[in-house]
Amino acid sequence: MAVLIAAVIVLFALVLVDLSLSAAIIRKLRVLEARSTGSPPGGLAPGKAPGEFTALSVQGAPVTSGDLRGEQTLIGFFSSDCSGCLPKAPVFAEVASEARRQGVRTVAVIAVMERGPEELVAALGEGPTVVTEQGRGSMGRAFEIGAFPWFMLVGSDGTVVAGGGDPADCLKAAARV
Repeated sequence: MAVLIAAVIVLFALVLVDLSLSAAIIRKLRVLEARSTGSPPGGLAPGKAPGEFTALSVQGAPVTSGDLRGEQTLIGFFSSDCSGCLPKAPVFAEVASEARRQGVRTVAVIAVMERGPEELVAALGEGPTVVTEQGRGSMGRAFEIGAFPWFMLVGSDGTVVAGGGDPADCLKAAARV
């Protein structure tokens, strides 16, 4: 019986090692793919325009690709199942407040997966326009979102100016445009 228990423990440890190595390989492949395509692993590369999209904010207002032209827009992409998204939501809300003072529109997009979006919506507060989409919805596809949380600054011409894992870095790009 002790040999069986020891074998199960060893097998369990091997499975954990295999899972962690697989995750590391997947992360590395995403980085390599991004280098080969010129797009960052999180979304569209700077200089590219998103595809057409139409979504509804939680307040019921339409948000379309045409809305991105005319003024800069800081967009945060979150997932309801992402463990790193909820801690970043108040950070984005704070940066969004500063962005609005600079005349930059702000939008938060929540990809609703298994869990509901309520915690993220509450953490984002009243500042940014909040859009919820089932899974990778029209905005997620238009911006080719591959990682959460991900932030982008879209210029007044409708093309991506900056993207990354820190909304403050994206907002800094607004001053350079």
